[in-house]
Amino acid sequence: MELTYTQFEVLQLVVRRKGLSKSELCSGLPFTQEVISRTLKELTKNKLVNLRQAGIKPTQKAWDVLEPYRVKRAVILAAGMGTRMRPETQNTPKPMVRVGNKRIIETQIEALLKAGIDDITIVRGYLSHKFDVLLD
Repeated sequence: MELTYTQFEVLQLVVRRKGLSKSELCSGLPFTQEVISRTLKELTKNKLVNLRQAGIKPTQKAWDVLEPYRVKRAVILAAGMGTRMRPETQNTPKPMVRVGNKRIIETQIEALLKAGIDDITIVRGYLSHKFDVLLD
């Protein structure tokens, strides 16, 4: 099924933030209320969303239609020397510096995994061997 740009944007927001009201949808997108209303009617007709009192809900068909657009892989660029963070980065690459009790890069990896992205490539350069602890 092919979607228009407006249908794609509306559907994507409905999937990301399940249970939105029509007014919340309007405030989250750069379209007029009239355009969003028309688009919701089209999406309902195509059985991609259900309009309920509890909010706008995506159907399984919506998930299936959006699947080819889902991000499946990520690249983290972590090859810099972090010279502005010296002396902290003298012996540690910047992404491996701890902020609180977590390394900077761990926060990024956790966010990617939470989003369902588990094919992660880390481009490393400066002190690249220090990243090997992440393999565990």
